[in-house]
Amino acid sequence: MSLLLPSMLLNRFYVAGLVLNRWSPVLVHVFLYRHDEARKRYASLASDCALDLVSCMGVSRDFGANPWYNDDWAAQAINEFQMILVVSWADLASRVIFSLGLLMTTTNMKELLYSIPRRSMMHGIHFLFFTWGLVVFSLHLQASVQPSLQQCTLQVRPWAVRRPYCFMISLDCHRLQMSGQLDEVDTKWREFDGSTVIMMVIKHCPLVDIPDTFTDFHQLISGKVYNSTIVEWRESAAITNTNHPAFLSLMLVRVNMTDGQLPAGFQSFDTPLNLYDYEFCITNLREVPDDLDLKWLSGSYVILEYSELQTVPSALLRIMPPYFSLSGNPISELPPEIFEIEGLTDLGIGDTNVRQLPQNVTRLSSTLTSIYIERTKFPSDLCQRNTIL
Repeated sequence: MSLLLPSMLLNRFYVAGLVLNRWSPVLVHVFLYRHDEARKRYASLASDCALDLVSCMGVSRDFGANPWYNDDWAAQAINEFQMILVVSWADLASRVIFSLGLLMTTTNMKELLYSIPRRSMMHGIHFLFFTWGLVVFSLHLQASVQPSLQQCTLQVRPWAVRRPYCFMISLDCHRLQMSGQLDEVDTKWREFDGSTVIMMVIKHCPLVDIPDTFTDFHQLISGKVYNSTIVEWRESAAITNTNHPAFLSLMLVRVNMTDGQLPAGFQSFDTPLNLYDYEFCITNLREVPDDLDLKWLSGSYVILEYSELQTVPSALLRIMPPYFSLSGNPISELPPEIFEIEGLTDLGIGDTNVRQLPQNVTRLSSTLTSIYIERTKFPSDLCQRNTIL
């Protein structure tokens, strides 16, 4: 719980249940019904059964529309799903213990009908249970006094760790009163354990310079930059499969890049094997490297909207994206190859300067189903004049 849930209330509730589960036999046998064997055993079994039921939880039936674009929801879901679903053999064993405990408790109710001899070992067992509960309580107290970090949107407090755990970090330069320079970002990111970060958001930063500390984010699955200027994202801090094997999605919204070019950190030849989603919107991107198809994975979703591309880069065509959008760019001409990408299902060319579709398409893609041409200046009889449509 303390490792996966950022809610202090739920953590305290569960720890209280766990401590009571260890202390209840001591309270019942030593203090409440010391001389009444029947009530002692009944109270012990009943309390054990009730506390085992506390480990059960309800599951929501629905998550709403497009929840994965909500950063807070997505980060919490990724962690809390691990509490609902079995993710390892050790996790399975720990869940079985609670179920077996509940089953054994209800089964042992029949023991109330029989007398049992006094056991000298019971005092030792009660002492062990009391000590176990005390250790759990002490570890929880130690974890609860960990400092709360401003840059940690979702912070958890596991037991016996040196630095705070942050599942989601939000580098909000406006709130943190910083500009995003190298030393500032590096100092902030060293305050927590980078290996625990799964989602990263950078926003409102006029001078973003990503430090090499970024390579410690080994569990990172998503990176978003909003309303910022990326001054430097060097190759030594690149998004790579070696350092970020779980990385899935890169999103930039209202972002400027130095000289309108992709930062070196987005161009590693060691691209994460699961990174198939690139979404850029309202940027100053003017060109992409000619060898980008050797760096980004084939079949990636490529959305470069409302940027400054004047031509369709051939490297993007060779990536063969299933979803390809260049809407909002000042592009005036489309190459015929863009309609020949096998596997392409959706093409966005709306709000561009394109006035006509190419006539020399030799092999129209068999998978292309949708072309978005809203806010373009195509002639009204386009469908009659063009064989593509």
